[in-house]
Amino acid sequence: MEHLILKVLSFDMAVPTAHFFVNKFSRLLKSPEEVLHLALFLAEMSMLDCDPFLRYLPSLIAASAVALANHTQGRVAWPQHMVEWTGYTLEDLRECYVNLYRAFSRVQEPQQHAIRDKYKSNKWHGVSQLTPRSTFPW
Repeated sequence: MEHLILKVLSFDMAVPTAHFFVNKFSRLLKSPEEVLHLALFLAEMSMLDCDPFLRYLPSLIAASAVALANHTQGRVAWPQHMVEWTGYTLEDLRECYVNLYRAFSRVQEPQQHAIRDKYKSNKWHGVSQLTPRSTFPW
């Protein structure tokens, strides 16, 4: 019976990650690749800092990463239709968003070099060389 259940599930029993949600939210927003890659970069940076990011759901980290990426690229951070689709308001994202902003601001520190170097390439549109805006969207 267990084998049958696993076969029906195609052995696909992984928990959704922030990466999964970033891709999903970016598709819903029809984001350009630069925004998607920046959001993936920010979500990946959240894995480097256990504190404070372990307390957030992967979907909240992803929503915050997408909002920060949008804002950094001069787009509306979190449009109203995303509130309707996800249930997250910009206010719900605030704490995680600010923590991601802090991590993004520290990206040039030496301990961040591996992730910074990965996302510096043209394949990722050099998003690790961007800097966050000095204002917040609220």
